Amino acid sequence: MVTRSFTDESRKNWQGTEPRPLRTAIWYPAASTATQEETIFGGPPEKEVFAPVTVAPGAEFSSTSQKYPLILLSHGTGGSAIQMMWLGHYLAARGYIVAAVNHHGNTAAEKQRAAQGFLLYWERAKDLTVVLDKLFADPFFGPRIDRDRIGAAGFSLGGYTVISVAGGGIQPARI
Repeated sequence: MVTRSFTDESRKNWQGTEPRPLRTAIWYPAASTATQEETIFGGPPEKEVFAPVTVAPGAEFSSTSQKYPLILLSHGTGGSAIQMMWLGHYLAARGYIVAAVNHHGNTAAEKQRAAQGFLLYWERAKDLTVVLDKLFADPFFGPRIDRDRIGAAGFSLGGYTVISVAGGGIQPARI
């Protein structure tokens, strides 16, 4: 697992001061020779919501394949990329590269949430497309992505985000 601090230079953050942040957690099949390990969610069971997960930060890729399918993940309202670890870790252990983005203004990973992050939910689909482009350009991940096998999954509002990326829309007047 690694984290990338991508930005979308074509859009500003909600304060209008910098490019839109797209901090992204990425899980991938690690080489069996990885020695540095870290446990995430490793606190006392009575205080943890998720089961502990062991990752190898910054490990080399597994050599079982030259290219791997990619899954983009979108968290629910107020959630975070790291909360998608249960799925990201599972898929990476089965041969996928998995990237989960923190949707700016609508994530528990930021110090302060923003009303726009909750109200302008259509911005989330653009987050996924920009992260996809950033992953293609990334020297570590880009050459390893099988561009013929790319998918997406989401939880709650993240599910809407994935439908939106696929071309679906919402008609607020009908809700």
